[in-house]
Amino acid sequence: MTKLQQLAADMRHIIDTTGAAYCHHKLSRGLEIVLQRTGRRYRLALGRTDTAPSDTEIELCIAAFNVPAGAEPNRTTKTRPGKTGTLTYHVAELTWTEQDQLHAA
Repeated sequence: MTKLQQLAADMRHIIDTTGAAYCHHKLSRGLEIVLQRTGRRYRLALGRTDTAPSDTEIELCIAAFNVPAGAEPNRTTKTRPGKTGTLTYHVAELTWTEQDQLHAA
């Protein structure tokens, strides 16, 4: 299991077992990952402030988080307040609805 696959499993476990609305992690190269769940609906957001996530990063995260086929990334920008002013994030979001099946860990 790769580090990214382990991180994905850990984030999924937190979301699915603690009732947390979302889980956030920042990778060493600046990519921020947010996994969010509302009912059976999931949202995986990948973003950073300096440049958009690459196609390769998106593909690796889709695989690691077991995003179902057909979930296409929606690329957008979002602003958030920061310590030194407003930050603009370049974000790729994927959303999907989980089916009633067991997921491999």
